[in-house]
Amino acid sequence: MINKAKLTKSEIGQIVDFISLTPNIIYYSPQELSSLVAYKYYVDSKMVGFCLIKAIGWSQNWLEIAILGVLDEYQGQGIGSQLFKKALVDSDGKLVYTTTTNPKVQKMMIDEGFEIFNNPWRLPLEITWDNLGYILNAHRIREFLRKHKVFGSRKFVYGILTK
Repeated sequence: MINKAKLTKSEIGQIVDFISLTPNIIYYSPQELSSLVAYKYYVDSKMVGFCLIKAIGWSQNWLEIAILGVLDEYQGQGIGSQLFKKALVDSDGKLVYTTTTNPKVQKMMIDEGFEIFNNPWRLPLEITWDNLGYILNAHRIREFLRKHKVFGSRKFVYGILTK
């Protein structure tokens, strides 16, 4: 049920639409999405969940779980958890980083042994530097402000897995 493959144009469009409707993910362009490694969960040939990862940091020893999403009608079935765990299993001993405002993902992070940070400035410098490059994007800033207005303030939690 989980397939690791590049995203198709149709799947990228589906993810862009998903991101625009969730308060938990700020913004990724279609071009950025096409460069991420995708774990996709299918039900009856329909992608209903996805976990997108990328290499980060100058040492390339880090992987970021950039996006974890499950369509609303399929939530609560363990799909997100399966995708999250599959990405961790396939991390090949690399250090793993993720950030979220979603309480369900925060629980997964804790259950999997992530060290949790409430302050992004306490993260390793390599991750902080990568995050600055991600944040300093006009589209992301605009989308962050839009989501803040629509959904209200959300508290980010940051986690690293070093084992």
